[in-house]
Amino acid sequence: MILITTSRRPSRRTRSFAKDLSKLIFSTYKINRGKLSLKGLLAEALLHKADKILIIETFKGNPGKISLYKICEKKHDDKKDVDMILYAKIFLRGVVLTRERNVKFCGYIKDYSIDFSECIEEPCENIIKIVRELFGEEEKNQNKHVIKIKKENDTYIISFRKAGGEDCGPLIKISKIFIYQDLCEKI
Repeated sequence: MILITTSRRPSRRTRSFAKDLSKLIFSTYKINRGKLSLKGLLAEALLHKADKILIIETFKGNPGKISLYKICEKKHDDKKDVDMILYAKIFLRGVVLTRERNVKFCGYIKDYSIDFSECIEEPCENIIKIVRELFGEEEKNQNKHVIKIKKENDTYIISFRKAGGEDCGPLIKISKIFIYQDLCEKI
């Protein structure tokens, strides 16, 4: 399960983007952050048995950055301690919300394929890692959604399509992506 939330004082567009993502990603729980600290978010994630936290931050009134945290168990002597570790930061160039595109919601994406034929660079590989981290592994099914990743100039664009080829969901424009060393596996 993934806990989706926003920065402390989100804009309307950031809240709408969080809502769009929570309707796309299967097995998510969206909360309004309010005054919750990162430790409070961790407690909320543990309460809902989430293993990841996705925080959407606002920049100049728009969604500007997505931080993905993994929840890890640390073992100290005889004690078990739980902590959240930053896994990835995604810097957004912009988003086009579902309502702004005049398209329908995709519904939860359970089975999908990734079309990255127009993007064969190293940042695309990182975007594919994040997509698999959020949506799970790809399914080998004919009736599936398509997550398309393409590069235009210096922007990477993620779009979603239903099985019939109809566009759905938001359009996500990424300027930079950083994936940090997965420290959960080493603990």
